[in-house]
Amino acid sequence: MATVALVIALGRRLYGAWGGLLAGLVLALMPLHTRFSHLAITDVPATFWTTAALLLAVRLLQEGHERDLLLAGVCAGLAAATKYPAGLVLLPVLASELLRRFTLANRYLWLATLLALCAFSWPPLMCGWTSRPFGQTCL
Repeated sequence: MATVALVIALGRRLYGAWGGLLAGLVLALMPLHTRFSHLAITDVPATFWTTAALLLAVRLLQEGHERDLLLAGVCAGLAAATKYPAGLVLLPVLASELLRRFTLANRYLWLATLLALCAFSWPPLMCGWTSRPFGQTCL
């Protein structure tokens, strides 16, 4: 349900109220997303964090608050920690900051990247995955 709410918010920002409702309806009725939600597969939280990062990247472009960039970096890191390929969401997040204010001396750009890396590395360090045999998790 939380991912549907994020998709509605993202659709509203990009395409208006009807676009947001339609996007949320499509995701809510999508059989694969519904099935994966019941099975607790990592694709569902990865989709949540990816959508949250994209929503914050769009807010960054539209409103220009640095906190959106920092939160998007954290969401991108958590997406990568949930499922590695979801970490690619960091690219549009960083691209939105570069489009907004093109300079590599921007400290918020580097801070968002650092926060993404910290959020990505935190779960494996907390669970001690490096010391566990293959296939075992900390849960």
